[in-house]
Amino acid sequence: MAHVKLPKTMEGARTLISEHDILITITGANVTKTARVDRNIGEAYVNQHVALVRLANPEFAHYCWLWAVSPAHGRQHLLDAAYGAGKPGLNLTQIRELPVALPPLEEQRQIVRRVDVLFQLADAVEKRYDAGRTSVENLTQSVLAKAFRGELVPQDPADEPASVLLERIAERRSTEPVPDKKTRGRSSHARRT
Repeated sequence: MAHVKLPKTMEGARTLISEHDILITITGANVTKTARVDRNIGEAYVNQHVALVRLANPEFAHYCWLWAVSPAHGRQHLLDAAYGAGKPGLNLTQIRELPVALPPLEEQRQIVRRVDVLFQLADAVEKRYDAGRTSVENLTQSVLAKAFRGELVPQDPADEPASVLLERIAERRSTEPVPDKKTRGRSSHARRT
């Protein structure tokens, strides 16, 4: 957060953020990222990298924000309008010309309610997925630990410990002759012929 003292000019008043505003990133890697101001956040201003959209009717804000972030609608239009490969950008004219299918207010409210329910469901699924993934990761570590301790299957008391077996294998490898480059990788049958 940067603190600034704006001059008492039109620029300061024009960039002051209010509840129900829609903010759209217009330059850089995050171009087209969009947010809705859903509460009073105190005195805050946008900078030159963010377009501030203030609707004539604030009741349209939630619906219009959903339209703007929709991959099949507003977001796609903004992505298509963005220019510049190295530092993509949008200009305010492109923001003003963003087409929005604006149904009657009651239909907007119904769409917003349904989308909010789906977002809540998606959040719940994501939380369950995260919890499940954590459980699987913990289970994997537990299984590996048990495997290395020999606790996954009944052990024959006559079997030697794995550490003794590993030492024997290492000793055998250190005494075996190393095959030369010509014979390395060939089968024993191929060496005899």
